[in-house]
Amino acid sequence: METILNTAALTKHYGPITAVNGIDLHVERGSVYGILGPNGSGKTTTLGMLLGAIHPSSGSFSWFGKGTGDENRKRIGAILEHPIFYPYLSGAQNLRITARIKGVPEKDVDRVLQIVELSARKNSPAATYSLGMKQRMAIAAALLGDPEVLVLDEPTNGLDPQGIAEIRGLIREVAASGKTILIASHLLDEVEKVCTHVAVIKNGNLLAQGHVNEILGDEQLLEIASADPAGLKLQLEQLHCSVRSDESGLFLVGLPEGMDASSLNKKLVESGQAIHHLRVRKKKLEESFLEITA
Repeated sequence: METILNTAALTKHYGPITAVNGIDLHVERGSVYGILGPNGSGKTTTLGMLLGAIHPSSGSFSWFGKGTGDENRKRIGAILEHPIFYPYLSGAQNLRITARIKGVPEKDVDRVLQIVELSARKNSPAATYSLGMKQRMAIAAALLGDPEVLVLDEPTNGLDPQGIAEIRGLIREVAASGKTILIASHLLDEVEKVCTHVAVIKNGNLLAQGHVNEILGDEQLLEIASADPAGLKLQLEQLHCSVRSDESGLFLVGLPEGMDASSLNKKLVESGQAIHHLRVRKKKLEESFLEITA
């Protein structure tokens, strides 16, 4: 696969504070690459450096194998932090202004409005748009000129469930057109649902990166519950299982090598445990994230 973005020991200091600490990212063409981390972990600072808005303290990065030149940014559409539009102008008027700034033909405005499904409201003042509509209009602005790469900073931040679902569907649609998408987010569920690759960042440090399935691993977890939680936990530990509780009170159990759900269930029943819940589930990104950042 062609590498779209490489960073080498990319670092940003603000006085004594290290916001980004020597991170190395590798983004391949056609991927949806999520930079995942809690608020304040350095995600927006990283994107700001990659887009030329923030000067790195040290390290380097290269777009398309051609360094950091301004010509590279013509191939990138971006939303950095919160989208801002002239509230008294319509959506179409706002996008025409953006098109002029980017040197893009104004006829491209209708195309991007159709992609984000705002054509019916294109003549309404931006002040009348919901937060979800404003986010979609921001994505439309980023899509002007048909860039090869889309960079989105917290694209679902502050949205209600319907708005999140709309933006998620839009990202998938844009990704299906062949574009490379770089997303910064602290929402693990959203990253898991839309991204093909992920980098985990905490306190400015890169802790892990790779395909989402590599980060999740092949481990299967069992959800198990019984009428005797303390006895169940003791029995599971004696069988060399990894055990922890989730927010609903179920035990999340990792199996030792050579054991499957059926054989574990048999051993628990034989030991006198009254199991009333047992379900096999794939490991979630949240669980991997907590393990990586522990």
